[in-house]
Amino acid sequence: MGRSLRSLAFLAGIVALIVWGVNSCDDRAYPRPSNLYYVNDYAEVLAPGLIDAIVFYGESMYEDTKGEGDGRSQIVVGTFMVEDDLEIAEYDKTEIYREWEIGENDMGVLVLIFFRDVQYDGYTMPEIREVQIELGYRMEQYITPAEAGQIVDATLLSYDEWDYDVGIMHLYLELCATVYRDAYPDVFYEFEYDVEEHREYIETYSGGSVGDASLPMTLILYLLSPNIPIGSKLVYLGFGVLFLLVGGGVVYNVGGGGSSGGAGIFRRRR
Repeated sequence: MGRSLRSLAFLAGIVALIVWGVNSCDDRAYPRPSNLYYVNDYAEVLAPGLIDAIVFYGESMYEDTKGEGDGRSQIVVGTFMVEDDLEIAEYDKTEIYREWEIGENDMGVLVLIFFRDVQYDGYTMPEIREVQIELGYRMEQYITPAEAGQIVDATLLSYDEWDYDVGIMHLYLELCATVYRDAYPDVFYEFEYDVEEHREYIETYSGGSVGDASLPMTLILYLLSPNIPIGSKLVYLGFGVLFLLVGGGVVYNVGGGGSSGGAGIFRRRR
């Protein structure tokens, strides 16, 4: 084997060991964000057209707000299936927000939607049981918890319980409109949307799979993702190297992206 090949093999081995080490350190309470980042459909209930639309608006906002205002904004949706309402208490929206590191400089919004399977005319159907919103530290000055609750009530929870795809789309669009209007008033014109046009898009979508929104990112994709702050990536790699050097030990999760202090709302369908 030539010197260059031996060097390449050596580097590949080091990378593999670092990834293994970081995996050993990555003791998360919740799954990593999905490969699509903006949609994390762990309940596996969302329509492909809805997923496609949210990813489009999420990526657009992150790009549009680059270098503007207090930082780049991200609005991320997560869904989880529960067996009963008591199980919802096992989820900590603040911790999920911090683990997913949403928004640059804490300019993020996390929307969590909890579903439960119910029987209806002999069919098993997913039903929304609760909606939660978590706001990043800096985002709190632009969307208050009270306003977030009003948005949820006026959008998602105003729809029939079986029409949740359009309701979630409406909620996401209204959050986008609020962030653009209030956080970047000197940069963007009013964000306008037509819910019925989006309904048609969701119901007639035939663009094929946009990716698996129920599959958590692998660690290597997480470290390469443009949505993850460079500081966080370096810290994870550093812990991986440290793990290899010292042979393990207690390592705590750290993050370099958006954080939250617990401001947000809970809304349960009655």
